[in-house]
Amino acid sequence: MYGLLVEHKAAVSADRRIWQGRLVNLEPDFWGYASGSRIRIQPSLRALVTINPDCASLSNDIVGVAGCLIKMARQYGAAGLHRLSTFHWGGDSVAEVVTFMQAVGAQHADFIVMQTMDRDAGCFEINPQPSDCARGDGSWYWTRPNQTTPNFNQHLANVQQ
Repeated sequence: MYGLLVEHKAAVSADRRIWQGRLVNLEPDFWGYASGSRIRIQPSLRALVTINPDCASLSNDIVGVAGCLIKMARQYGAAGLHRLSTFHWGGDSVAEVVTFMQAVGAQHADFIVMQTMDRDAGCFEINPQPSDCARGDGSWYWTRPNQTTPNFNQHLANVQQ
């Protein structure tokens, strides 16, 4: 945890001019993994956050991790907009993912983005396809007619939750 927080501070402490007008993604894969882990990581899972003096007043758990990342981003790199990501694959339902992200404090970021796909597109195009790229739940890409699954309407319905 210490390394993550030190590196994050160094990144957001860089020349403020580089952050002007930027969208900063705060550990995107971590939140999807944390909410979708088979062990069902709880927002109260211990994480040593107070080792960072900037975050000494925060809790030593995943809620503290989110709070510390946002706090340092605002304190040292306020010229950019900072976001937390949510993932449809991070739980058994969109409602479960939303509940988790609210519990960790995602609503305190400047904005939240819901990913549209659970893999990089190239993963599906490799031949032979690696086992972790195989999917049996429909097509890989959305189409203009918006009639295959997944599609734009389904994604937007999930985002509205």
